[in-house]
Amino acid sequence: MVAWRPRERSVRRDRKDVGENASITANVDIGKVSEGGFVLAVELVGRMPGVLREEAEDSMHEAHQVCPYSRATRGNMDVKPSVAE
Repeated sequence: MVAWRPRERSVRRDRKDVGENASITANVDIGKVSEGGFVLAVELVGRMPGVLREEAEDSMHEAHQVCPYSRATRGNMDVKPSVAE
């Protein structure tokens, strides 16, 4: 598990602030594929205290479109953005 604070608190196109205490945790899963070898899957879990859940989900999905990590891995592995309960 890897956790970090977003470099830019306002990743949304409308520049809505996601809060001082926003964080992202990456849960990485390594699995075998039937053809041999391994495959990675990642769940990016956002925590945005004080932000409405719907806004937090929108922020995660918008950030997933512009995030360098997500862009680099798009099409190569499953990356699922989500919001912590």
